[in-house]
Amino acid sequence: MEDTLDDMQRIDDLPVNTWLQDAVELAVGNIGHRLDATEGDRPFFWFDLASRPPALRHDYWDFCDMSGRWTNAVMLARLMTGAAKPELERRLKTYMLAQQGDDGLFYNQSCDTEAFIVIGDVPEGDFADMFCQARVLVALTTWYLETGSAEIEERIERLLGRLLEILPRDGEALRAPALRHLRGGGWQSEGGCPDLAPGFAANIAPAAMRYHEASGSVAALDVARGLLAGFVFTDGQKRGDRFYFRPAGIYCGNTHWGGGLPATAAAARLARLTGDDVMMDFVRRVFENVAGFTTDFGWTPNSVNLPAEGGSSGQSEVCNITDAIDTAVQLIEGGAGDYRDFIDAVMRNQVIEQQFRDPSVLLSEEDLCCSSQPLAEGLRGSVESWGNPNSLVGNRSGLEGCCTGALVRACYFAWQHAIEDRSGRVWIHLPFSRACPQLDLLCHEPWHGAITLEIKQSCSVSLRLPKWITKETLAVRCADRALEIRFEDRYLLLDGLAPGDTVRLTYPLAETRRKYQIDGESYTASWRGGTVVDMTPRGEPYPIYQRKDRLDALPVGPPRLGCAWSDVVW
Repeated sequence: MEDTLDDMQRIDDLPVNTWLQDAVELAVGNIGHRLDATEGDRPFFWFDLASRPPALRHDYWDFCDMSGRWTNAVMLARLMTGAAKPELERRLKTYMLAQQGDDGLFYNQSCDTEAFIVIGDVPEGDFADMFCQARVLVALTTWYLETGSAEIEERIERLLGRLLEILPRDGEALRAPALRHLRGGGWQSEGGCPDLAPGFAANIAPAAMRYHEASGSVAALDVARGLLAGFVFTDGQKRGDRFYFRPAGIYCGNTHWGGGLPATAAAARLARLTGDDVMMDFVRRVFENVAGFTTDFGWTPNSVNLPAEGGSSGQSEVCNITDAIDTAVQLIEGGAGDYRDFIDAVMRNQVIEQQFRDPSVLLSEEDLCCSSQPLAEGLRGSVESWGNPNSLVGNRSGLEGCCTGALVRACYFAWQHAIEDRSGRVWIHLPFSRACPQLDLLCHEPWHGAITLEIKQSCSVSLRLPKWITKETLAVRCADRALEIRFEDRYLLLDGLAPGDTVRLTYPLAETRRKYQIDGESYTASWRGGTVVDMTPRGEPYPIYQRKDRLDALPVGPPRLGCAWSDVVW
């Protein structure tokens, strides 16, 4: 593909990569087709691919986990893209709030369990799953961050207050004795997986910490500190926990629902709040160990250091990657390292590739004709939880709904962290196309090695160069005047930019091929700059990294850069 550009080729003539915004809009479209109006807008957690025809099915994850994740996703999508879906957002919020009991906990209702993912025995009657409390608290916290609503604050405080009542305390530590608390009182005694319960409950800590930062809530800090003391800073291996941390900074277990990365992200927030450098260094070591299992294009195994220390297992789940991005952001904000290359790589590659865009690959015309459900719409935009390096649908029986919400959250993390305003200087940390009040950032990879800044307000800019761009090969041009070029480490410094200026950065976009051995299988990835554009062998049943067609099909119309700013910071 030709990279040579005229000195200032018109921006309208260059394609712009808006894959983050596109992925978010696809995800929201999917969510809108996975609410069951016949059951009061209950979400469909499970997409059953094993039945004929395939079917959207319910599960106990519908009530709180899905309603929390999807409510949060629709709010964040609106804040990021500006594409409001007020009726969809209202329906999701109404359904989610209806699951809160008088005691403050959010309850799953009794139901048949149809999905593949069932951890432990499901109890009779209604129950408050600790993992589900975490997902609802994330949505409520986003809602509170945006509105400061007294009603939402009251609901959060009731939830936190009840958690402090039911979670057994051992000194400072809070440790859930089972996965689920029953509506009638008491914990699930049979099939409650006590060896998994501390990690399950630790998922509550990140949102509790963020809510405390925003509100000063004493209960939130107490919950977060207690859960971290009972899971991260304890000898879980000696206690018989299935997932646990080692004092040296190694986590053994599933990094998402097992609590590993959510807990480390929460611990990073706590370390920042308290100025605890020892805790922050511990989080850094945990993150770097987990990130060591991630390929340079972002494929991340669900579990690490299992079954024996040093090994990994499972396909790649976007929920896990999102937790890793959260941890990376907290470490960056805490001054514990620069992990922006990690965020850049996983976002432009694995996170985006784990979204289903072409339902016809999995659904036949006969499937569509024989079903009364919106199967194509229920698949398009959904996100895989069992991704292989070169294909999706690692669990051939079906698809979960959790990672669709996680993808939006990951995109929001990257979007909010990409640009920062510090006293009139715009810091561009990640080269993702987006608007901000001072300028529009337009990234042209992987079509061309080019970045364009369209200046809207007088400002100075510090732009971090991706690792595949060298200072020696970078050319910087402004349409009507010369610019003084300076560098500070990896940041290009541009001063005195005025409204109407168009600044163009151009650089060679190297094409490379890299070989990988992952879980005993061989893969070859073709790279164009920082983007994987092809992967061999071609995967089945839903191949990914087949991006050459996307490169030939140029984006149509002006780039959708989304909102210029959002006050909701996670």
